[in-house]
Amino acid sequence: MIKTIIGKNNYLFLKNDSSSELEIHYNPNYKISEQNPYLNLKKNYFLVVFPDKSVVLKDYLPFDFRDVYRPGINKYKNILKDRFFDGYDVIKNDNDIYYKTDTHMTLKGTYLILKNFIETLNKVYLFQIDFDDIKLEKKYCDNLSGLCLGLGDLTWKDNTKDLVLNDISDIYIYSNKISGLYEIKIKDPIKILDYKYNDVSDKYLNNNFTWEILSDNIIFKKNIDEKLRVLIFYDSFLINIAGVLLNMFNEVYFIKNIYNEKIISDLNPDYIFEFRIERFLL
Repeated sequence: MIKTIIGKNNYLFLKNDSSSELEIHYNPNYKISEQNPYLNLKKNYFLVVFPDKSVVLKDYLPFDFRDVYRPGINKYKNILKDRFFDGYDVIKNDNDIYYKTDTHMTLKGTYLILKNFIETLNKVYLFQIDFDDIKLEKKYCDNLSGLCLGLGDLTWKDNTKDLVLNDISDIYIYSNKISGLYEIKIKDPIKILDYKYNDVSDKYLNNNFTWEILSDNIIFKKNIDEKLRVLIFYDSFLINIAGVLLNMFNEVYFIKNIYNEKIISDLNPDYIFEFRIERFLL
């Protein structure tokens, strides 16, 4: 099945898959689950949502919509109150937030959201976390896939099938001061906690973390500055700026998963932060 949609000005979008992104946002009759996964939620939990590309760039969709619906956002905002951060609020009037040929945000988008999230943490939990301004660079790419960073997914043959794409050029945004999870070096004091949560091992440490390693294990780093033990549930949107968070707290646990009470119970962190793409809220 073709999953890529060609929009205006060669912007590419993800066709409805199991997440039903377009239907959720543009069908007023779409019903969302009433289930609340946070029944036993503690006040040390905070959810950050990366807005969907079809919401941020709706003007580039190949069809016009008068209204945009965000039922998942409304649901969790009502549940979590001031422990909920909608990234749309800080990027809605900016540009270069999403790649043209990929489902993911650029570093500019995730940087702006993370910066504002940290400012919110300082207010809600009275933290005193410094977050320095970072200069971002841009470079033109004929094809994001050529960077070997897992980008350009909407141009991949698995998603396009026999769809003809006339232009797959894009702008790559980066910073020499920020490392993504793919760029972690062996010299960094990073360890892997296996998925059974009972053994810390260096067996997977090498110069390049593969997606399989990132997805199947918990990344752990111990620092010395801030006396906080933090568990972070994340998805692929956080990868390009994860290096910032890895250095921000005393002990940091990264796991590619959604909110999971067993993991929380096993690791017993001081705080739990979750970063999730909007289309996977429901």
